Amino acid sequence: MNYKLSEKNKVKEGSLEEAWGLLKRASKREFVEKPGFYLRKAFIDLLRNYKSYLFGLIASIFAGVSLVVLFLIFTNITSFFDAEIDKAQINIFLTEEADLVQIEDLKNEISGVEGVVDARFISKDEALKEFTESIDFKGLNDLKKNPLPSSFEVKLQPGIYGLNKNFISDFKNQFASNKGIELIQGMDEHFAGLGSLSSSFGMLIAILAFLCLFVVCTVLSLISSLVFAKRKNEIFLMKSFGGSFFQFSSPILINITFLSILGSIIGILIGLKFYNFFAEKFLSSLNILFANFSLIQPSYQILFFLVVLISTFATISSYFSLSYYEQK
Repeated sequence: MNYKLSEKNKVKEGSLEEAWGLLKRASKREFVEKPGFYLRKAFIDLLRNYKSYLFGLIASIFAGVSLVVLFLIFTNITSFFDAEIDKAQINIFLTEEADLVQIEDLKNEISGVEGVVDARFISKDEALKEFTESIDFKGLNDLKKNPLPSSFEVKLQPGIYGLNKNFISDFKNQFASNKGIELIQGMDEHFAGLGSLSSSFGMLIAILAFLCLFVVCTVLSLISSLVFAKRKNEIFLMKSFGGSFFQFSSPILINITFLSILGSIIGILIGLKFYNFFAEKFLSSLNILFANFSLIQPSYQILFFLVVLISTFATISSYFSLSYYEQK
């Protein structure tokens, strides 16, 4: 009896013909194919299941965008915190009774402290002049008496607070009994808060990155299992005649690896453009706070690492998903 096959039936007929070819090769023990065999199978599998694999590509792009943006946020924010901590300085305000001898002895004593880079003396007149210029108000020059004290501006070695969290408090205790000193002011509590905030922020970024990888790997694992299920008849025949797990899973894994690499590269490029555009807008709107801060860009090694990370996790999760599904 002659009848026309629908497009759906043609696809099924093609699959049966392919399965019959596999059956004949299996009977002759010709499962070991030429090097291009698995690549050709992967390409055919990609064309047949392009809709499913398209979701995998989108998931990989999402992973690339998310990870590179999270990395850039973490790098730049922690860099800003570290730069603020490196600006650590101590202000020592002197009493009205402090004479020139006491001031000179105090300067020598401060300069001798390990971790101090410079001790700059600021007289009462200099303090008033700097304060007037900072607020741009000339009326302060007409004051009959200068209310500002003389002081020392003590600059510390960059990173000293990171090496010794108690440096500022120890410095205060060392000079607290000096009679020429009225007040010692250091932002130790502020820096301690920045350090704690930086650690908490790093933990948050790590959790978000893990969740991003988990979601993407879950999506790709489901896609690989779905494609695997569509080929169950062909795989059943291959297994019946001694076909290995590698032989019927490799085309799927090749496609997952290829799409995760391609998607992560596209996602990273999109993420870089997206982050740089909005970050520059943000910094320009807060130019007072971030006046001397410039964006840190990731190196090519970091970008390569992100691509490898995404593709590796995607391939491994898909492999275990296929292995579990094959055993059912």
